[in-house]
Order: sequence, then structure tokens, then C-alpha cells
Amino acid sequence: MSCPFVLIHIGKHFPEYTNTCIKQVRLWNPNSTIYCIMSESHKQKITEEINFVSIESISNSSKHAAFHKRCPVEGFWKVTTERFFILEDFMNQHSIDECFHLENDNLIYFSMEELLPVLRQTSKGISAPFLGKGHMSFGVCYFKHLSALEEMTTFFMCQPVNGNDMINGYAFFVENRNISSCLPTCSEECDILENEIDFITEDSPYFRGFWDALAYGQHIGGVNPLQHEYIRNYVNTNCSFLTSQFKYSWYIAPSGLRIPQVERHGNKWLLYNLHVHSKDLESFTSYIKE
Repeated sequence: MSCPFVLIHIGKHFPEYTNTCIKQVRLWNPNSTIYCIMSESHKQKITEEINFVSIESISNSSKHAAFHKRCPVEGFWKVTTERFFILEDFMNQHSIDECFHLENDNLIYFSMEELLPVLRQTSKGISAPFLGKGHMSFGVCYFKHLSALEEMTTFFMCQPVNGNDMINGYAFFVENRNISSCLPTCSEECDILENEIDFITEDSPYFRGFWDALAYGQHIGGVNPLQHEYIRNYVNTNCSFLTSQFKYSWYIAPSGLRIPQVERHGNKWLLYNLHVHSKDLESFTSYIKE
């Protein structure tokens, strides 16, 4: 098995919850390689065992440099797109062809050793969860081949400057179905917008649970307090299905680790990840606190 986890952070501020994200990855994957790509100034702030790569050490490709010229205005949506150019440069320079990328406000609940055969079987090139209404989510994404990532960044270079990774990512998936796959976020047994069922349930027979694009994490843990006031059981209206149709609980695995579980009409599904939009990752880790 050779599929490393890759986290990327761009910026001067170090989000402390990054360490919780890494700790959770390591809990489920004690032998996996975890790369953290960020400013050299953050190196001593990482408390977990990882392979640290400074952004400063990665040489920008001509395509990456062109992206900067094309998108001169700094901001959140620029860096969420730029991370893919950084990831492409990193993979090229480190001779990596396959990886699993996650944002640092995500928690995962799976062993890569167990799940990788399914990801390789189902993915056409890039796999990520679809949120709904023309929005992909790249909180977690699997790259089966570097060439698929290169196709996506080239596509992004042709999109409107005022776009973002969620909207442009959806456009890429629609136009490049031969190299893109949607990680299932719900089941056909549930209430889903009819015209989006295919994207939401793609490859669901191969997986035993659901992936969280964003909506499950927002429903369970709330939204980012810097952007919205707290709303209990928040329902993201951009999502293709209502998260309020489920009951939520913890499943305790034989290992003693807990996994979030959703239930509807007696059917239960485990979540492979939780996109913790509130940034309160500690409340949803797999280790049970004393």
C-alpha cells in the first residue's frame, strides 16, 4: 500500500485544530505517511508525527505562476483553489502519483489499508463528495493518478477568476466524467433531490457508509462561528438532501474507537469523515475522553 495523506495550509495563522485532525488520521492509520505542507514558520507548532514539507521548498510550476498572475486578489477562495496547484507541484517534485488529500477541519474514521482497494476500484481519477446545487466539496478527496489532478488544475485556469473551487470543481466533474467520481454521501433509500441522485449515490454499493461533503458536520456540530451564529441542527440548503431526516449517534467499533452514525427508518450508515465546519474537532474525535 502506498497512498499518503496530504494536508495543505496556506497562510500566516496556524489553526490549532490541525493537530487534532492529524491525531485522528494517525489514530486510524498508525503506519501511514502523513505529509503536512505549510509555511516553515509553522513547523514547530505541529505536535504529531508527520512528514513536514515547507511551502517555501516547493518550486512553482509555470502553470502555478500563471495562476497567481491570473488571480492577483488574495482571499479565502483563492487559497482553496491554489492548494491544488501546490499539491500538483508537490506530487511532481516528490514522485508521488496517488494520494488522499483532506482539509484540516475534517476528521476521518477509516483505515486506508482497508479502504484503499475500494477507492482504487471505484475511482476514475479523482474522487470527492458532491454537496448539491452545483457545488463539489473537496474537504476530502482521493487522487488515483497525478494526471487527473493536472487535468483539473488546467481546467481551473480556464474558469472565471471570481469562481471558487466548489463551483469550478463541479463544472470540472460534469465535463470530465471519464476521470471524476463522486464519493457517495447518501443512499437511494433516503429523500434526495431527484435530479441529483446520481451524483449523491454514485458507487454507493461499494461503500458501507457515507462521506460528508459538509452538511453532516454542520448539522451535528454547527457552522463556523466566525461566519454565522450558532444554529442547533443546522440544515445546509445547498445540500441535495435534508440532514434532518436522520437520527445521529455514535457507533463503537470493536477497537473501542467511536464513529458517527446516521439512521433512517431502521437503516444505519457509518460516516467515513466529518467536515467539522465549527472547527470544534475535539468534540468529534474517535477516542473517548475519560
